[in-house]
Amino acid sequence: MDCGLPAAHCAIYAPPSYEAGYAYPLVVWFHDQGGDERDVLNWLPHISDQNYLGMGLRAPLPVTNGLPGQRRWSTSERFFDLLEEELATGICDLSERMNVHPQRIVVAGVGQGATVALRILLRRPEWFAAGVCLNADWLPANRLEWWGQYVSKPLWLGHAQDWRLLTSRSAIQSTKLLMSAGFDVTLRFDDFDELQPVALAREVNHWLMHRLCGDTLIA
Repeated sequence: MDCGLPAAHCAIYAPPSYEAGYAYPLVVWFHDQGGDERDVLNWLPHISDQNYLGMGLRAPLPVTNGLPGQRRWSTSERFFDLLEEELATGICDLSERMNVHPQRIVVAGVGQGATVALRILLRRPEWFAAGVCLNADWLPANRLEWWGQYVSKPLWLGHAQDWRLLTSRSAIQSTKLLMSAGFDVTLRFDDFDELQPVALAREVNHWLMHRLCGDTLIA
């Protein structure tokens, strides 16, 4: 689906039993390095094939020496300015076509995509009801500039042990900083099986239903 900007490419996931009269939570998914926007079509059904709409954006850069179509994210501030514009346009466009609950938009990602998702959440906390990040790195440019808007914002942070040499110490330090800013952080350390979607499905879906949507979603 064209989001309205020439540089924007995204994929949309809709439940097979999509009901136009129901306002769905939207999961904005950022793929890992080497993936593309279609990764949302693999991850969302494992989390839930009924409860959410999903939107995946394509990273702007090709993977160096990678296969055709493999993409990676930029972490420059100029890029994040452009990404915000593309994301806002994409959400507005999708909301005109499908029934999106405006107070239940979740930013999520894995690996490099989780790093981007966390950065977007810090920059635009008013856009999102919650965040879900697996193996997010802490960028030097990360700032808690919207102090006060992070209070009680649900944030699920998963860390797969020994993946990308992420250390427990650095993960805990960034978590403490986020909690000091007011985020309601759920921290999970585990040895996920090579980041297979099924390893996260039940936990993330249960967490979102409990923290975001209460009893209004289909189990």
